[in-house]
Amino acid sequence: MSETEVSQEDLNIRAAFDDNTGADEETVKMAMLQAGAKIKAVTRLYNQFMIDSGMMASKEEKDTALDAACTDVDLTDEDNFNSAVDSVVDTVTGATDKSAATMVRAWCRREEVECFKKVAGERRSGFRFKFYDALKANPAMTSAEAKTFGDTEGSENDKKAFSHYQAIRQLVNDIAA
Repeated sequence: MSETEVSQEDLNIRAAFDDNTGADEETVKMAMLQAGAKIKAVTRLYNQFMIDSGMMASKEEKDTALDAACTDVDLTDEDNFNSAVDSVVDTVTGATDKSAATMVRAWCRREEVECFKKVAGERRSGFRFKFYDALKANPAMTSAEAKTFGDTEGSENDKKAFSHYQAIRQLVNDIAA
């Protein structure tokens, strides 16, 4: 078999990936293993298939986006740093605010450039703080309004723990009444 020929096992592994697109990563990898992928190669194959299918950016695409967003920018300024993060989120497939910020910080270390650092204890991002701010703005928030807010602003983990936020909402309702 020449280097350009693809074995039936390779086709089966790719088919397992394609058939499970949309499932969680573990499920897809298990299907790939059952189709014949070697345990040591499954993550590499999964990542390559994700890149090939356009569901994840390649290292080259990430590097290009980072260079475009960060070169000749004063990243010690919070607004410039946040703009670079937003640019990376907009151009890198699958990037989140958190992963983009990590990529920008890694770019800064690699390029030996200073970047914005939040003061310790100043963290006010994430769903918890968004929910608290919404609750401050509307202390009479109803259960339905809180659920809608959680569904639109929260992650899967936030939604799983939402009864906690409903209890906080109820406490604020009782105090405000």
